[in-house]
Amino acid sequence: MIYLETTTSRVYKRREMLARRHNFIWKIESGVVRSLTWTEDGQVICSGLWADGDVIGGDLSNLHPYEMECLTDVQLTEIPRSQWGDHVDAIVRHSQTNEFLLKISHCRAKDDAVRQLLAWLTDRFGEDDRKGRIIGLQLTHPGQPHTFLNNL
Repeated sequence: MIYLETTTSRVYKRREMLARRHNFIWKIESGVVRSLTWTEDGQVICSGLWADGDVIGGDLSNLHPYEMECLTDVQLTEIPRSQWGDHVDAIVRHSQTNEFLLKISHCRAKDDAVRQLLAWLTDRFGEDDRKGRIIGLQLTHPGQPHTFLNNL
């Protein structure tokens, strides 16, 4: 007898943590999620920012601890391991994003690292605004969205 595993769609609210499930990944249909870990002394480290079309999940990471927090309201589809082959492009994009963020973290010139990170954030999450591009994500603390001019 063959059992077909089905995908499940769920909605999470801003600031909710996603459950880490073995043999499952999440495909983000809408919204933004950050993956994070922390050091032994409690320093939180953001290991990635993920949005529409990206896949995330504990099985894609070797970090321990590893958590996923919704930065906005998020709609996700839970994908069982048996269907991961249907999402190879998204899994490859996940790996490429991690490599890019790792490269930025090792830039010797910190102003260059910040410039590259802001360009990536603007490209990935920015929306057109009369002054340039605006990143409407609350990445640090409450306040106004951060606007970055086109000449970065």
